Amino acid sequence: FIFVCNGKFYSADEKIFRLAASSGKPVCIARSFSDGLESDEKLLVQNDINFRFGMSGDHIPIIFFSNRSGDGIYEILRFLINSLIEDGVVASSVLKNRIDHQIF
Repeated sequence: FIFVCNGKFYSADEKIFRLAASSGKPVCIARSFSDGLESDEKLLVQNDINFRFGMSGDHIPIIFFSNRSGDGIYEILRFLINSLIEDGVVASSVLKNRIDHQIF
């Protein structure tokens, strides 16, 4: 699952995230509109996400991405491919190699 967010969180967001996280499937959080965030602001967002979703100690990646600049898009694609490989849906090491080297 890729949980996409872009700012303020609501209680429904937390419920949906908890359902996805409890599914046993790989989950990542993708924070959009991040092209204007500085490093210290990203850290604040990460801390807020960890607090709101009760992720202390969990290893759920948070990917900051921007549709405008393209930053973070390959990280999201890499997460998807690795998740599909782990689930046995995609067994192609060639595809994983292509994503690791950003060849598309």
